[in-house]
Amino acid sequence: MDLQAKVRDVRAVLDVLTWLPPLVTRIILSTVFVQSGWAKISRHAQTIAFFSHLGFGWSTSFVAVFVPWVEFLAGLMLLLGVMTEIASIALIIDMTVAIVVANQDVAGHIGELFRFYDFLYIALLLWLLISGPGRVSAYRFVEKETKYS
Repeated sequence: MDLQAKVRDVRAVLDVLTWLPPLVTRIILSTVFVQSGWAKISRHAQTIAFFSHLGFGWSTSFVAVFVPWVEFLAGLMLLLGVMTEIASIALIIDMTVAIVVANQDVAGHIGELFRFYDFLYIALLLWLLISGPGRVSAYRFVEKETKYS
């Protein structure tokens, strides 16, 4: 068996597994955002103090309620594969604001900024935004059910 035949065999196996990367990505990101959101929701006083420290000023109370619920609910949406595009956009905005606000001290050093996980989250969310939730998702299940009803 030559190398090209082996590559074709491997490709055939990998083509069967195209459902796996979006599912794993959604599970990982949902774990991050559901836990982060819930931690902020359940420790509201500390969350207000944290956002106040970041300098949100008059909007601290609003941000301390809005951001945790966005992270929590969008994380659940990712986990289920429901409205993945909307969840991805909301979390990309959330992560962009986090990068800008929480990392102001290193903003002039682009190499330092890319060391934060936030950029990885944004890249994965951007991929989900473009590719969708994948075949193993509540969205695909509902879409299939309504198509044949």
